[in-house]
Amino acid sequence: MNITPVYTLDFDQVNLKDIARVGGKNTSLGQLFNALRPNGIGVVDGFATTSDAYRRLLTEGHLENRLREILTDADF
Repeated sequence: MNITPVYTLDFDQVNLKDIARVGGKNTSLGQLFNALRPNGIGVVDGFATTSDAYRRLLTEGHLENRLREILTDADF
């Protein structure tokens, strides 16, 4: 069974279950959008890029190894 990757989600599609897919900030924006919009509070719509999109960028851009090299000596 092949599952087609999703690269973006509109904020109205994002909720707490999506935190691993879109990260904490995008999840919060989705929650905000979904909580306030139905109450007539103007909230700018938008979209979140997914972790699938990030992985594809790393793969197609041949960036993973380069990022690992750059971050090897980083002192977090």
